[in-house]
This record gives sequence, C-alpha cells and structure tokens, in this order.
Amino acid sequence: MNIMFDIAHPADVHFYKNARKKLIQQGHKVLFMARDKDVVLHLLNDYKIPYQTGSTAQKGFLRLSLELIHWFLRAFNLIRKYKIDIAVSLSSPSTAWAAKLNGIPHIMFDDTETALTQMRMARPASKWIFTPECIKDNWGPKHIKYTSIHDMAYLRPEYFTPTPCRELDSKYAVVRFVSWDAAHDWGAEKTAAEFQKKICKILAKKMTVYITAEGTLPDTLQQFKLPVSPSRLHDVIAYAQIVVGDGATTATEAAVLGVPSLYISPFSEKLGYCSFLKKYNLLQTAPNSEKGIEVLQDMLKNISSIRLSSQKAKTLLLKDTIDLTEYIVKQVLSQ
Repeated sequence: MNIMFDIAHPADVHFYKNARKKLIQQGHKVLFMARDKDVVLHLLNDYKIPYQTGSTAQKGFLRLSLELIHWFLRAFNLIRKYKIDIAVSLSSPSTAWAAKLNGIPHIMFDDTETALTQMRMARPASKWIFTPECIKDNWGPKHIKYTSIHDMAYLRPEYFTPTPCRELDSKYAVVRFVSWDAAHDWGAEKTAAEFQKKICKILAKKMTVYITAEGTLPDTLQQFKLPVSPSRLHDVIAYAQIVVGDGATTATEAAVLGVPSLYISPFSEKLGYCSFLKKYNLLQTAPNSEKGIEVLQDMLKNISSIRLSSQKAKTLLLKDTIDLTEYIVKQVLSQ
C-alpha cells in the first residue's frame, strides 16, 4: 500500500513518525508531505525522515486562503505521482479534498475542538474522523473515538526513553510561547511580552529558565533561549522541574511525561484533552495571565511533591490508555 501523511505542524511529525516506521517495516511505502511551518522541516531532517515539500505557512486570512489552494494542488499532484492509496492528516482540508478528487480515502486524526473551521472543511471529503474519547464535541456518523490522547502516540515508554541534555543546568524550567498565528487562534488575546517577562522573572528566582518559542523573542528574553535542537525538546521536557506556557502541545507533553505542567490560555477550559489530563492531576491550567501567575506561584511552593504525584499519575495514565501508534497503523491498513 502507498500511504501519504500530511505533516502540517511540528506535533504531526511526532504523532506519525512511529506509525511510519511500523508501516515501512510491514512492507508499505510511506510518503510524508511536509508543510514549512515552525520547525517541521528541521525535525524531519534531524530524524532523517525523507519528505516532499508541501506549502509554506502563511499568516492572515487572505494569505492562508491562497496557501490552502497551493497546499491542495501539491497534495493532488503528489497523490497522482506516487499512486497513493490512502491519505492521512490532522484535519487538512487541502489533503482531504485532494484525496477525494483522486478517488482515494482520506482519514483524519483530530484532537482540537478550537480548530472547527478546518475540521468542517475537511469532514465532507473524509471517510473517518478519529479523535480521543475526551473530545467534547460530536462530529457526526464519521466520528470514531479511542481511549488515548495524541501525545501518547510518541511519548509512551515503548517509543520514547529520555536522555539528559548534558549542556543544560541540572535544575531548570521550560517555558513555551506560541506565535498565535494559527487559524484556530484568531480572535484570542495573545500573550503579552510583559507577561512573558514576568513568568521568566518568577521562575529565574528558583531555577534556570529555558524558553522554546515560535517566532522571535523580545530582546530581553533572548538570554533564555533554549540552546538545544528542537528534535531534543522531549528530552529537555522530561528532566525539567516545571513546564509553563501558552502552548497546549508542550504543556500536555510535559503532563504525560509526569512533569509538573501549567497551560495558560483562554483555550485551556475548552480542550477535552486538557480536561482529561486534569482528572489525573497531571496538568494545571489558567484562562488568563493574572490567574496564570497565581497558579504558577502556588506550584513553585510545592514543586517537589507535585512532581512526585505526577510521576505516580503517569503510571495510571499508561494503564488506562491504548497504544495509539498501533491504533493508527490498524486504521490506515483497514481502509
């Protein structure tokens, strides 16, 4: 079988890389079509995963609309050129319709209730929509739920064993800031630079601070920039004392690794996987900057005990969830 995965976001690289490996081992041909966004191409190059270029990420409604057209044409042509049998994405409208018009199935794995526009655009052209069962929405008869969350496809012990980064200090915090340029972020209040500085100042009193960020950091925060390749971010997270920021993916990755994690965002109460992790006491959230500072200061008072309880909760989480990589492979091959 010839299989194409649409890689639109850095998290997609991680989500699909182990499924890709298993499918290749079983004799199938796998093509990654990669969107040039943030560190997507950097990750693929570091992991030595071959890919075909897709589109380049754009900002703003008009530019993004034009990008979707280019994205569609690229996907359409790659499907024909490589005689693809099935296309897979995380709710990519362009790839979904390119597959539909080529007469092949498209399936999508989605976990974000706030990305409704792209999901609604992709849904009519998709055969199935697979999501964690903690998703709060019902997306119709094509919607199939599983007992896991996306981070578990690459951070389960079967697929990930952390290695310490010797170039980092022994006691540190990881801070994550996103660009707020994604379509599903439009209309939300962006994290202010002054708030970013305040978080780093609070943390720096207790430990070394390392920032991983989309876009450019303010000059005053450049000193905190993480001096490690993006492909080693999960190693960095695994040994952190705490992870804080406005990026959902990094926050939940820390949570499933049993690292004290705080997600500060107006979306924090809207995402089912955040609610899921909060039930295990693996993730703390705050809807705005003011509340975020309050929660962070409380966490720092008890960080050792929070880390210990998080490690215990991680063990329970592993017992309660499926091997998502195996599930992806099974669903791809059963279409």
